[in-house]
Amino acid sequence: RQQIQKYREQQLQIKSNDGYKALEKEVATAQSGIRKLEDQELEAMEAVEEARTAAAVRRDSLAKEQVRVDEEIKAFLVRSGGLESQLNLKMEERKKLASEIEPVWLARYERIFAKQKDAAIALVEHGTCGSCHMKLSPSQVVESRKSDTLTLCDFCGRMLYLGP
Repeated sequence: RQQIQKYREQQLQIKSNDGYKALEKEVATAQSGIRKLEDQELEAMEAVEEARTAAAVRRDSLAKEQVRVDEEIKAFLVRSGGLESQLNLKMEERKKLASEIEPVWLARYERIFAKQKDAAIALVEHGTCGSCHMKLSPSQVVESRKSDTLTLCDFCGRMLYLGP
């Protein structure tokens, strides 16, 4: 705008028609530059407004989601408290039952369970180990029927028992 004002003052001092037209052309060029900048400014302002609106919508959505997550966390905490009490009851029950088992058998069970991670005892099903599914010898099947002996699978090492 200052440049346009300067061109207007120069137009008053110029005597020739060509000089006047040249300065008029410079003024028009400066005005078109101003319009382009103003258009860009308006577009930027619109983009900022759209971004603010989108941010507000996302903030609202985030707040709703946070409320839902907080509710789920509370539910999980309540549930975990219940599970923890159940776990403590089961641990007490296990200690009580383990005290009734012969120490040698219990130690062997603990060692096998620590090694196998999923189960230390396997059911004999149709002459096969219920865990590794390998065919057992007839003597192992007969031994697994006895309640006073401890029979181990030759393949996976788990304790065997014959179901009812």
